[in-house]
Amino acid sequence: MARVGDIGPYSPNNVVCISHSANVTDAARNDKIAFGEETGNAVLSQDAVLDIYTSDKTVDYLAHFYEISIGTINDTRSRRTWRRVTARCNRVSLRGRNQWA
Repeated sequence: MARVGDIGPYSPNNVVCISHSANVTDAARNDKIAFGEETGNAVLSQDAVLDIYTSDKTVDYLAHFYEISIGTINDTRSRRTWRRVTARCNRVSLRGRNQWA
């Protein structure tokens, strides 16, 4: 069950029966899904994510500095996570550079 337009109270006049995928699509369209820091379990702030994404420092250094895993750094830099924050951000390519050293 979902509310029409994902607004207003749950009442017989404001509820429709839809699939889970349609409900998720509707929630995203109506900006009702928490992203980034709003999820409640985010370890990084948006400022930290931008720093990680644009930084030319090594993965090891950033992981130690922010006290997170190397995988989290790599996921952020490759836009597997935090894509909404990094989408409008440009950075110097790290390709060809030993970012592990």
